[in-house]
Amino acid sequence: MIDYLPTGTLAQRKDAKSILFPRLLQIAPDSNFAGDIYQLCLHYVETGAMDSEDLSPQAPAMVRSFQAWKQKIVDAEMKLGAKWMWEESQIAVREPMGVLLDLMGTVPTDSVRAALKEAIALNDPKLKFFAAISMFRLDMDVPQNELNAIAAADETRLWLFKHLKEQKQLNRMPAEFKTQEALARSSMVEWLIYPTELGRPPDAIEKMGVVTINTPDNGKVDYFVFRFRSDAKAFKDNSWMAGTAGGYVQKDEPTADDTGDTFSTFEKADAKSPAEHVERIRKLIEESWKERAKSAATQP
Repeated sequence: MIDYLPTGTLAQRKDAKSILFPRLLQIAPDSNFAGDIYQLCLHYVETGAMDSEDLSPQAPAMVRSFQAWKQKIVDAEMKLGAKWMWEESQIAVREPMGVLLDLMGTVPTDSVRAALKEAIALNDPKLKFFAAISMFRLDMDVPQNELNAIAAADETRLWLFKHLKEQKQLNRMPAEFKTQEALARSSMVEWLIYPTELGRPPDAIEKMGVVTINTPDNGKVDYFVFRFRSDAKAFKDNSWMAGTAGGYVQKDEPTADDTGDTFSTFEKADAKSPAEHVERIRKLIEESWKERAKSAATQP
């Protein structure tokens, strides 16, 4: 049994669309690699190799995939509660479903529109977000209460802010979540969710302080220092740990753009003051960049 589709080479082939589609989309709902197929489709859409004309005839198959994944999510949520999203077995559903919802924004059919309305009503903020951006693309009405729920979630707040800014609709971002602190917190959580870090949102996160540094290039730059803890097995004995989000150029705030210093060494929060945590992380990142530059310079 094939468990995944090796799409790397396929993504580079200009003739792959005519060879592989629509057959791959037709079998996707019953395959073990539907997510790989939809990811490949999304790549083709983003590079201009596929469009609505190619995808719309396959809307029934795409909706069938959505309904199957939706049922798995509903069942998992009933069994596990809110933490279902971070169970390893469920990530295998959540990730490809997000890709599919993103792809649906290029398929202007009634069945897809109906599926997106179902998706945005789910409790998962990540799936709400992808449903929302596809609804925007299809000129559908996106309920404000659903945008509020996306903004309220640390995982998705930053994504929503960026999207609404691109669409010149920041007026739809709730004021309480449009602050620099709220965006910094979302950035910190986004970093912690990365698989090589916590791999999931922290179970608790609090602001420790804000450190402002005067820089020659950007003027005053703010660094938000957070403490967080996790009940995940690998971290549950660590108590509160510290991380920084930033830096944010004050004259641009509120902004989603930082200076690349969002990071954590998972050091105990009370081991240093907020300023000392910022100093250490900035120094580590600076040294890392110097090492990369040195390594690149010595390459043949």
